[in-house]
Amino acid sequence: MEFRKGISKKEAQSYADRILNEPGFALSLVKLLKTEGTTNMKASWILSSAAELHPGVLNPYVEEYIELLPTIETMGTKRELIKGIWLSDFIHAENLGLLSDTLLAFIRSNQQDVSVRYNSMKVMVDICKTYPELKEEFHDTIRTVLPYVSPTFRSYAKRFVLEK
Repeated sequence: MEFRKGISKKEAQSYADRILNEPGFALSLVKLLKTEGTTNMKASWILSSAAELHPGVLNPYVEEYIELLPTIETMGTKRELIKGIWLSDFIHAENLGLLSDTLLAFIRSNQQDVSVRYNSMKVMVDICKTYPELKEEFHDTIRTVLPYVSPTFRSYAKRFVLEK
């Protein structure tokens, strides 16, 4: 599947509706996440748009998303994958350990975009609500990176992570 240069928000919404009605189309987009270049970014944006418009639509692909996440190099694709996971029912995923480890590594890494680190933190907040035994490691990670992150990240961390 090829996308023309640039996809408008309206086109992404149209693709998102198509995902709801054609599971095979969603699977073909998930496979595109493994490609290089702008195609994987466009596929990830369409998939996360679908998750926003149709909550739960990506639930069948959460395990594959989690397995792909550590292998993705493109920051925009990573950001959209994390957002897609966050908007899905990921809490009961078999690979939740891999997801937690990957997200904590993203938060620790100053090589990650602020949006990747921020979205990783949001997912970890939800994971820690269900698995409080992970809170200590998560809080230690946040405290370690706090002096080096953006004001938005710092504000969210102080409000939703460290004060809880």
